[in-house]
Amino acid sequence: MDNSTNPDIRELGKSIRALFVAILTRALKDIFKPTYSDQEIYKSQALYWLTVNDFDSFTSFINICSYLDIDVDNIRHIVNDELKGLERGFPQNIKFNLGYYKLRSEHISPYMI
Repeated sequence: MDNSTNPDIRELGKSIRALFVAILTRALKDIFKPTYSDQEIYKSQALYWLTVNDFDSFTSFINICSYLDIDVDNIRHIVNDELKGLERGFPQNIKFNLGYYKLRSEHISPYMI
């Protein structure tokens, strides 16, 4: 039996994908919708994680985006633009639902499937 037909391998792939989506979602929430009293620490850690080009760590931003087939530079650009807009007093465009993000070239929009 090859790996593509092995139900255990398929379930493992789904679990890894769900974990990676959760990690990415948590980082974006820490940046844009913090829920902790020490939110600046979480925000700065999330921004650092987003900017580091760490190819060695399994759960690095680069590796998670690669696994989820998300363009790293596009996400970084979106986050940067959104932060600049917030600094200028514009409303936040990133909305959070149940953690699934559908990326478009000009913005990020979450939709639950």
